[in-house]
Amino acid sequence: MKIFMLIIIVLTGINCAWAAEDTDWKNLSAEQQQLLQAMQPRWDSLSVEQRQQLLVRAEKFETMSPEQRQNLMNRFQRWQQLSDEEKATLRARYETFKNLSPEQQEDLRKRFQWFQSLPVEQQDALRNRWQSLTQEQRDQLRERFRDLNREQRQLTRERLLNLPRLRQ
Repeated sequence: MKIFMLIIIVLTGINCAWAAEDTDWKNLSAEQQQLLQAMQPRWDSLSVEQRQQLLVRAEKFETMSPEQRQNLMNRFQRWQQLSDEEKATLRARYETFKNLSPEQQEDLRKRFQWFQSLPVEQQDALRNRWQSLTQEQRDQLRERFRDLNREQRQLTRERLLNLPRLRQ
């Protein structure tokens, strides 16, 4: 049994050494280097796991359609333009989302899809209406909305969209 464990440890060590060597910048293919070009200055300071994750993502990127690639590039550019505070806020929101139950995550996804399906004018009107509310008013709305069933939520959404201020 001890010999078996020793073999596993040795093989794991060899695997890790190979993985670490394989992720050196000079060992990357030209395509990988091109895709990860922005990371080159920091590459040596990244852990082997971080390098491998980036390589997996680069491989995924290569299999995307041109439209998917463009969407990803646009999102990345928007991310880069955010302030550090905005990035921190988004990271915190993502952590909160990850801690929700799968049902709550699905509910949020559906609500987001509903919002995205609205015409831009209605999205803007709802966003402006929300931003014009005080924190207390927002909290009250959240609480009331939380207590509604699915049909009631849908009716409430429809009423919101039909308010005169939102139809402008």
